[in-house]
Amino acid sequence: MIHLFNDFEALSLSLPYLAEVELHQIGGAAPVEHGPKVVLGPGTGLGVAGLVWSPMGWVPVSSEGGHATLGAETEAELALVERLRKGRQRLSVERALSGPGLTELHQAIAASRGHAEEVLEPVEVERRALSGEDEIAEEALDIFTTWLGRFAGDVALVFGARGGVYLGGGIAPKLLRRLTQGDFREAFEHKGRMKEYVGPIPVYVILAEFPALKGAAVGLRAKLANA
Repeated sequence: MIHLFNDFEALSLSLPYLAEVELHQIGGAAPVEHGPKVVLGPGTGLGVAGLVWSPMGWVPVSSEGGHATLGAETEAELALVERLRKGRQRLSVERALSGPGLTELHQAIAASRGHAEEVLEPVEVERRALSGEDEIAEEALDIFTTWLGRFAGDVALVFGARGGVYLGGGIAPKLLRRLTQGDFREAFEHKGRMKEYVGPIPVYVILAEFPALKGAAVGLRAKLANA
């Protein structure tokens, strides 16, 4: 018998079983026990899934949240969004908040300054930004982390994620210092009259090596128990 799990569905199932050393907290307070949890993560795309408590235990909630529409809060952001949207009918969040999205952000910022649009691998944009050798890469990464914080806050509101917001995937752990020291948390909490609601919600970067495998094992055990 074969059981299939969406990657972020499996990742969500791992959340209650991750050790403290496998998580890095960015702001907020302690999670509400049995409160809804959400995990999101930029990688090749942008995955989003929730986890809610029921009398039968934890239940994963799959979603396609990465395909929500990307918006802007400032005129500068609006101009950047328009550049990213060029040639498309609409612009989804994962067009910016993903590995390929980081490449496109770098190109769009370069074009807005009249520079050549280098097509860099996401890892190269990260390297240049973190080394400080490329100010366009630095700006791209700053925008990336700000938008990620904003989107994480939006997702927290949608799921009522008082049990915590978790960042998974391959990109977030590499940006740990940037996420901790930059505008990520401020953007996460910048929700107007809902600021006091999201303020206590903790955000965790998942540091575990294979959390989705752990979650898949949890899910399989539950399915076999109910077979």
